[in-house]
Amino acid sequence: MYTSIIQCVLVELFPTRIRVTAYSIGYNISTAIFGGAAPLFLTYFIDMTGDNRVPAYYIIATAIGTLIATLTIPETANKKLQR
Repeated sequence: MYTSIIQCVLVELFPTRIRVTAYSIGYNISTAIFGGAAPLFLTYFIDMTGDNRVPAYYIIATAIGTLIATLTIPETANKKLQR
């Protein structure tokens, strides 16, 4: 549920002339780093701590980060598109 807004928000962060390129680079690199490496790190932390709830903590942490970002990003609905 907390990732439903990300597509619209990320696209609106950039001027229209570079919107698609900037969005795709930022989204794909962050997905590769945080999504691709997550199983490795989570398995490592489960082994270190013995706590099988580590993936839940990871999801909670990313949800909190998303909430903070959502609350601090300015609304752009009434602004003209930038070129």
